[in-house]
Amino acid sequence: MLITHNHRRSLPAFLVTLALPCILQTAALFFPLAYERHAILAGQWWLLLTGGWLHHNLPHLLLNQAALALLWLWGADLVSGWRLLFVLIALVTAVDLELLLFDPATLRYWGLSAALHGLFAYMTIKALCQGERSALIWAAMLILKLWFDYHRVDQYTAHLIGTRVHTFSHLLGAVSGALIGICCKLGSRIKYPFPLSR
Repeated sequence: MLITHNHRRSLPAFLVTLALPCILQTAALFFPLAYERHAILAGQWWLLLTGGWLHHNLPHLLLNQAALALLWLWGADLVSGWRLLFVLIALVTAVDLELLLFDPATLRYWGLSAALHGLFAYMTIKALCQGERSALIWAAMLILKLWFDYHRVDQYTAHLIGTRVHTFSHLLGAVSGALIGICCKLGSRIKYPFPLSR
């Protein structure tokens, strides 16, 4: 895997993104930051912004950090600069909000894996829009992974992270990432009648 100019340019953003779950995990020892449905409905709306960044235990955190690092190494040309952090913030918030709206049975939720599924979907859409045919294979892999999540229980990962794997959130993340990718592509084609910057 080649280290490109975009890897070097986006390294600060990647390191901040990598550090953010660790910072929030530490802050959660002192402040309520985890996704808790009843607390959100009682008015603690900021949990929608922070909940998906927290993890159940250290192996859970390290597993998602490793996945984030692999996605950055693979796709720094697709999500360059600070866009990586902004897309993940949008995905964490979207997944937490969708869980609140569409999954009332989920009272508590941890982990970045849903947003990482979304990041993979976002990057796949970007690659498809750039004409990369290999992105069709990536899309097929993501669909296969989601199918696997739905039809089989991953006992090994559940044992490792100390809680069940929340497969519905993976689907929500993937759909959200694809929609964000499509919206970004459509937005880039809009011709504005006035300059957006001076």
